[in-house]
Amino acid sequence: MANVSNNLGSNFARNGNYRQALLLYEQTYTLAQTVGEALMIAIALSNLGSVARALGDYPAAQQYYVESLIGCRAIGERRWTAATLNGLGLTQLEQGRLAEAHGHYAEALTIAQEIGSKSDVLDALAGLGEIALQGGNGQQAAAILHFVAQHPVTQLPARQRSQQLLVQRQGQLIPEAHSATVAQTVANLDWTTVIALATDRSVT
Repeated sequence: MANVSNNLGSNFARNGNYRQALLLYEQTYTLAQTVGEALMIAIALSNLGSVARALGDYPAAQQYYVESLIGCRAIGERRWTAATLNGLGLTQLEQGRLAEAHGHYAEALTIAQEIGSKSDVLDALAGLGEIALQGGNGQQAAAILHFVAQHPVTQLPARQRSQQLLVQRQGQLIPEAHSATVAQTVANLDWTTVIALATDRSVT
């Protein structure tokens, strides 16, 4: 039953019906608690964090994510640890808390690499690219965001966010004088290169 309500909640969340998703994720959490499903409890909390963030309730989002992280780490669940760290990073990024966001994205990136979860790696890279942008590093941000936006494994929210940033801040991302350099960099990017670029604190 918890799986069913969780999947329904995710369907509503994908369609932007966050209020209904919230109710279903709360139901998931209650059901999972009743039967002692530790993983589903952690997943429900992470999903509640995502919905709270989407609704602009950042304190609640952070609390849900932190509780989910505690649960994930207690049972050694690394994939949802990475996903939840990415969600926590985005919550802080949207509040302008860049140093905290960077720390969570960097940890998510490390875990996602270790377990081979490319979608979580790309989510972390999207966040790190946006942090680079807000830090005034347009060429670094452009390369990372282009890589994320074009990669076939990127999840839709990260792809759309990266694409929107590339369109909205084109002048800041790629000044005319450097556009050829950025285009060449993007064309030559691979996993190793873009991860090294995203984690290079000397340019952030």
